[in-house]
Amino acid sequence: MTSNGFSNGLRLAVGTFSALRVPPPAQVNSSSVRWSLLLVPAVGAGVGLVGGGVGWVTWWLVGHFTERTMLMAMVVGWLVVGCLVWATRAMHVDGLADLTDGLGSGQPAESALAVMRDPRIGAFGALALVVVLSVQASAIAVLIERGTVLPLLIAVAIAARAPLAWWTRRGTPQSADGLGRSVVGAFSPAVAAGVLVVWLSGAVAVGMAVNTALVSAIAVVLGVGVATWLRRRAIRRLGALTGDTLGACIEVAATTMLVVLAVAG
Repeated sequence: MTSNGFSNGLRLAVGTFSALRVPPPAQVNSSSVRWSLLLVPAVGAGVGLVGGGVGWVTWWLVGHFTERTMLMAMVVGWLVVGCLVWATRAMHVDGLADLTDGLGSGQPAESALAVMRDPRIGAFGALALVVVLSVQASAIAVLIERGTVLPLLIAVAIAARAPLAWWTRRGTPQSADGLGRSVVGAFSPAVAAGVLVVWLSGAVAVGMAVNTALVSAIAVVLGVGVATWLRRRAIRRLGALTGDTLGACIEVAATTMLVVLAVAG
């Protein structure tokens, strides 16, 4: 992987997985795709920093102007969720809604994929968004009240994106179009596993700033485990890995981790 590959991969990762505007990559090839997959968790750290920073500053201001209550923490939690959705251009939650609509349609694979490509959101997708975002806001409110929201959101954002190289490893069934097709097969299973372990270890280390290693590790393992199960279920149902599935897995992983941290942190 060359230095040009790194530059193009960084632009690809930032431009695709965040709302930050950057010059488009000069070219998209196997080298830039591999670099982008390696760097996506770092982009996630930036997303977590934005959301956690907004939560921390807002909670600090609340303490100076009014009483800090759980209701106020919930309000701030929803503000943080809004910032996280904005920082990712709503790409992951859109994938969650599309995948839920597709899986919930009960249609054969091709028809389910057509449902997912429909820009209109269905009942299953709307329900998934309400439930997942509500759970996220509630868990984040607990972290805000404890004063641990900033480091833990960074850790969660890293860990939720760490498995991307593993989820798209060589041998994964490819979709006919979209993000899933462009990234599948970038790494061998062995290399993808190494990338996964390195980034997850980094996420646990960040979480240890305010939690024990055990709690941080449990949150990470459960989050990645649940999301990986969803990936497997989606591939079996649809016959291939899609970009919507990847976005949904990131949201499900993050939500699971947040719940564990809120309950056991």
